[in-house]
Amino acid sequence: MSWSIACVENTLEVPEACGEELVNLVETFDGEEHPVDLDLWSYYPKLEFNDDHMEHMDAALYRDDVREILAKHKVNGRVCFGSLEGDNAGRFWGFEWTNGELRDLKGSLQWAVVDGE
Repeated sequence: MSWSIACVENTLEVPEACGEELVNLVETFDGEEHPVDLDLWSYYPKLEFNDDHMEHMDAALYRDDVREILAKHKVNGRVCFGSLEGDNAGRFWGFEWTNGELRDLKGSLQWAVVDGE
């Protein structure tokens, strides 16, 4: 069974110098077994994630070298992902940076009755 994820929140802003470091780093990924596509880092001041990467869209944010660059530049914001299909359906996770300090996030959906609709 196939699956894909979606970026459901992205408030992480990166300064231009941080973005340039990430672009330079990503260029070194080409020879790796599971390279991360350059499309992940193609826009400022926010990181943009390539929907075509499906279940690998979040892969770069698990890398120590990427995390070190984000910490060095004391970035702030959140990037959150969710899955609605496949073996991880209903799973929501993310990352939050405060002055470069990273915290992992776990999320969930909450349903409420809407009166009058």
